[in-house]
Amino acid sequence: QAVGISQNTLVAMKKGPDILYGVNPKNGRRVWYWELNKLTAPPVIHQDKIVYGSGPYLLVLDPETGRNTRNAPITLRQGEASKLVSHQDLLLVQTGKPGGRGTLSAIRI
Repeated sequence: QAVGISQNTLVAMKKGPDILYGVNPKNGRRVWYWELNKLTAPPVIHQDKIVYGSGPYLLVLDPETGRNTRNAPITLRQGEASKLVSHQDLLLVQTGKPGGRGTLSAIRI
């Protein structure tokens, strides 16, 4: 499943086990891979970075190297992060349990 293209790297995700791949779009070769442990929100491209939910954190990866550049804690009142949406310079984080009330936060990464 394609996540997007960032900094000349095609980012794709494989389920079961959840793994994120960085692929060179010119030759199709894998450049790096990252195991998505405790995946709570699928990865998105936000301002040329890869962001995904892992437990109580948003992890930020460099798309060229696949290295973790930052862990941003998020407040989980109702459950775990369920969706991330990139909007201009903000990352919208929807949290909550299915069928229950949740929260919507806007953060800068």
